[in-house]
Amino acid sequence: MGSVKKLKILSPAVDLKEGVGRLFFTDKFSIFDYGSMPDTIPDKGRALALIGAFFYELFEEHGIKTRYRGVIENGVRKKLDDISQPPEELELSLCHIFRPDFKDGQYVYPDYSLKQGNFFIPLEFIYRNRLPKWASIFKRLKSGEIT
Repeated sequence: MGSVKKLKILSPAVDLKEGVGRLFFTDKFSIFDYGSMPDTIPDKGRALALIGAFFYELFEEHGIKTRYRGVIENGVRKKLDDISQPPEELELSLCHIFRPDFKDGQYVYPDYSLKQGNFFIPLEFIYRNRLPKWASIFKRLKSGEIT
């Protein structure tokens, strides 16, 4: 998934049924486009999982739907009020992601109006003035991880 967090799929999304995944936050860190650094920041993973869970639960308290299911402590899914230490893992409901085809130098997006429930439209905005030659994106492109 990335250089500083990992996704484990417990059950994939199938048809209209949601899947289940766990997002594990490590103590590794990356700096801009340099990629993962050799050192770690103690408890960084726990801090990120804790703040992520806090905001997911806050959203839900205010009626904003999320795919958050809870944090994991000793292999058990719980809410923040029920844990004894900061978590390293969040459990999320998974859905389908329909990736566009790339034909004749252009992305061809599926007709989402023909799709039925349980899907996510991938949308990401990245702004850069320039990419240095050591940017991690070049390693991922070369390995085929992204296209």
